[in-house]
Order: sequence, then C-alpha cells, then structure tokens
Amino acid sequence: FLYSPSFDPGAALSNGVAGNDDFPNVGVSGFDNVALTAGVSYVLVTTGFGNSDFGDYTNTISGIGNVVAVPEPGTYALMALGLLAVGGLARRQRRAG
Repeated sequence: FLYSPSFDPGAALSNGVAGNDDFPNVGVSGFDNVALTAGVSYVLVTTGFGNSDFGDYTNTISGIGNVVAVPEPGTYALMALGLLAVGGLARRQRRAG
C-alpha cells in the first residue's frame, strides 16, 4: 500500500494513495498507473496476510519518468562568483596593459 504524506497504523485507511491485496498469483501484489508528484513524500508499506506469514519481501519501484536536475542555489552563487573573478581579472589586465 502507498500512502502520502504519512502512514498511521491506527488509521490505515487514511492518506492512502494506492494499494492492492494481491494479483492473481499467490504472493504477488502491486499497483499500476499511479502518478507520483515530485516534492511529495510517500510511504510504501509491505505487509503479510496474517501473523504466520514469512519469507522474503522485495519492493520494486519502476517506470518511465522525467528526472530533471535542478541546480542548488549555492551552484548559482559559485558560478556568479567565478564570473565576477574572471571579469575582475580581465579588467585588471586591461588597466595594466
């Protein structure tokens, strides 16, 4: 089950985004066509059917998506500082020459 922005075991039906009890195959569950929004926190909860459930669990998140790198503000500050330094050096050389 997928929740946003948080999961509360005492209110398991609150904040639900998507969920599936199981697919036709035993031991397989999942959901398709869930649109996730950038900047939003999600909680993926994996559970069994009863107290005697055991085994290996694997969660896989996949799909086609656009990942865009966004520079941090510090990157812009360093770039501006570098441009100012280059401009200052060019000005100094012009005055000296």
